[in-house]
Amino acid sequence: MASIRFYCHISNVHESVDKSFQAIAPGDQEVPFWFTEGKTSLIPKAGEFSSENQRPITCFNTIYKLFTSCLLKPVDKHLNENGLMQAEQRGVKEHFGQLIIYS
Repeated sequence: MASIRFYCHISNVHESVDKSFQAIAPGDQEVPFWFTEGKTSLIPKAGEFSSENQRPITCFNTIYKLFTSCLLKPVDKHLNENGLMQAEQRGVKEHFGQLIIYS
């Protein structure tokens, strides 16, 4: 969260990031690998340690999280208006202005 707050203060990159988002969103531009690349770690669940008793968590870069937070409301609105999926089944929650994906 702190890194997104930092982004708000470096206004000289806002225009470039905005142009990139506008090109990526409709699919007009290929998404670079670094943009969606994440680091996945296994977090042990309570109980006996085993390979089945762990949950993966993936950390993405700040620009990717900012991009997905911009998509949350329009996607949510589309799903609601068209009755495509119940809110409880989406696996996505808005929290601190970011898109948080639960598995």
